[in-house]
Amino acid sequence: YKPILSGFNKFKIYESDSYKLLEPLLKNINITDIKAITPWLFKHPLAPSIAASKENKSLKYEEVLNWCLEKINKSNQNTVNIFEGAGGIFVPIEGKKTIFDLIIDTKSDVILIVGNYLGSVSHTISAIKNLENMKIKVVNILLNENQDTHIDINDTFYLINTNINSNIKIRKIRKNDR
Repeated sequence: YKPILSGFNKFKIYESDSYKLLEPLLKNINITDIKAITPWLFKHPLAPSIAASKENKSLKYEEVLNWCLEKINKSNQNTVNIFEGAGGIFVPIEGKKTIFDLIIDTKSDVILIVGNYLGSVSHTISAIKNLENMKIKVVNILLNENQDTHIDINDTFYLINTNINSNIKIRKIRKNDR
């Protein structure tokens, strides 16, 4: 699931994150399929709260939380539910409520996907420290090799790996692996 998506172009649904999530599971993906896993779609590539405001749409934290909890509660115990965030753990949803609050309120563990860019080491360590301070389990970190950088992914991997809890596994995802 990807409850919220900003930057959605209804004429190019195949470019959306939601389409890419569905691609291995369905053929002939359409807008109904997208809306089933992403009920809050915004065309502006902005923080969801701002995109909703600019598009005169409603985005209420409690509605997003209840939608996620409904998906979790409908699943059987052996099902793993994966909810993709919207740009980072502190992206605002409504007022002061963020993706971070959604993680806490759904009692979710986290797989943190990070890029390899200038500043990513600091952003990653900050996210991990905040999650750990709230006793949220970080299951894994996926370090995604950016295509538009000259920063060596091995340097980023080393710096993150030496500055976090050794129980967290980090995996490098290179451009060729995707």
